[in-house]
Amino acid sequence: MKEKTKKKVLKVSLMVVLLIVFVYVTFKTTLVVISNKYLTDIGDYSTNDKYTFTYTEPDEKLTFKNITIRNDFKDYNVFNSSNGVIYNLKNEETKSMFYITIEDDKILKNTKIKSYLKKNNINSLYEAERFLYKNRNAKNSIFTSVSDIIAKQELVNLVKLYTTKTPYIIEVNDNSYIYKLGDDIYNYMVFTGGKIYTFSFNNKNIDNLTYVKDIIKTIKIYE
Repeated sequence: MKEKTKKKVLKVSLMVVLLIVFVYVTFKTTLVVISNKYLTDIGDYSTNDKYTFTYTEPDEKLTFKNITIRNDFKDYNVFNSSNGVIYNLKNEETKSMFYITIEDDKILKNTKIKSYLKKNNINSLYEAERFLYKNRNAKNSIFTSVSDIIAKQELVNLVKLYTTKTPYIIEVNDNSYIYKLGDDIYNYMVFTGGKIYTFSFNNKNIDNLTYVKDIIKTIKIYE
């Protein structure tokens, strides 16, 4: 009688274990399939060009918070905003605008993916973009941990949310980009010290990209 009871208990235990394994494998397989489908939404973070420069000390500096830049804006009207400053110039000869903003790098503020960022040495939105693009063909598998699958999907969502969408990107000095937003509009974005510094240039009367490449050499950020 005791032997029969033991066999019955063993059989029930085995069935429970098999059921748990089946449920887990089904859940994991479904999660992998769905997550890999979403990974196809990773944007094209390839760069069209690369630009490297060394800092050039300007004769006259404009200072905003912890930033200095060559002061080309003496004749501009100045408007302060909550997280930056806008310089605007409109007359018969020139229409141009320049603004600076400073924001927290929101990728680093997300506590849900903190360990995933640390494990993959991701310290900024810039590095998150580079990481996703480099690993764009790396699919999740049944052996990928659930925490990594969820964290990577969260990273994809955050990068899509906070990244400037443009078909033309120039990588600058391994920590920044120039984004082309329009015929005469370029954003220069620097990712450093947990912050994102954006310098936006809109000038309809000059070769704006040549100008941007020249003036960003005079930018200095004091951390």
